Amino acid sequence: MLINDVFKSIIAIDYLNIDNNVLEEFCKKQVEITEKEKKHDLSQSSHIDISRPELAELLKLTQEKLNLLHNEMGLSNEYYQKIIEVWANVDTPNEIVIPHQHATSAFSCVYYVKGDINSGNLEFVNPNNAHPWTIDKKHITHYNSFTSNTFHTEPVSGKLVIFPSWLYHYVYPNKSKTQRISIAFNTQFEKR
Repeated sequence: MLINDVFKSIIAIDYLNIDNNVLEEFCKKQVEITEKEKKHDLSQSSHIDISRPELAELLKLTQEKLNLLHNEMGLSNEYYQKIIEVWANVDTPNEIVIPHQHATSAFSCVYYVKGDINSGNLEFVNPNNAHPWTIDKKHITHYNSFTSNTFHTEPVSGKLVIFPSWLYHYVYPNKSKTQRISIAFNTQFEKR
């Protein structure tokens, strides 16, 4: 029997070798500034100026990974993924986490500055909304790309995760003594 693997989504994971101590202090400062300005009640900064020198190495390495993914996916060389927004996240014990997407962007990324396997997973939801209604867990022998309703990854320091912005995702509350600190990005297609 010929089985066609169709309508795939992608979640790319890689590890970057960056000085996370500098980024940790930078993230905390950005979130602190936003909280003082009372822009919102999240432990999240406002959008950060992409030209900040503290972000230069991270943005360079992330852009390289985005370019590689763009080519691997077979997307046109006339375009590339331009990073358009960057913000920092510093978790709190009372964080509210609900599934959301970044539908006006092409790809989204998250880089974990600090975290461990118990700091609250990043969870992705199968975009096929009918999936959990048609394939119940009692019908599954083992989970794979055909049977899974979710996919998760741990927030380990140095990890970069790239995914289509339309994928619904959320984070679990941090149950670890290790703070979860991340920098998130959104991209859009840009003509070369």
